[in-house]
Amino acid sequence: VLKTDLMVAMFHKGHPLADEPVVTIDQLRNETFILQCISEGKATFTAQDFLNCCRNSGFEASVALTTRYITTIARLIEQGKGVGILYSSEIKDESHFAYAAVKISPPIPFDICMSYVPSQAKSEAAQQFLAWMEQIIEKNKAETIRRKL
Repeated sequence: VLKTDLMVAMFHKGHPLADEPVVTIDQLRNETFILQCISEGKATFTAQDFLNCCRNSGFEASVALTTRYITTIARLIEQGKGVGILYSSEIKDESHFAYAAVKISPPIPFDICMSYVPSQAKSEAAQQFLAWMEQIIEKNKAETIRRKL
């Protein structure tokens, strides 16, 4: 596991829940959602995890739109067309949009993993990529330790 990411609800700035530090699934019960899809009719893991979480909480989420593009989700949220649901790492490049990303409770985690066959010969590019990933893993471990202290 390289990193565990957490799901967030994305609200337009005027939404009553936009200033909350955390929202529960039950607080989202009556919202309309804008979710990401991989292709027409094929939801991402994010969307599937969220929809399953809603079902486990006793309701079916009302989905206004699914789209492949995070920029489209961000624009529609800004316009108050719905609440976006994404993992926090997916929205870093969208910070110029006017929305609030709020943590969901209980947390809905997603483990970001990488695997390879150590005994297999690797190209120079693969070796460089693995070395780069090892640096990132060590950096994440150091940041986690600092946060715990």
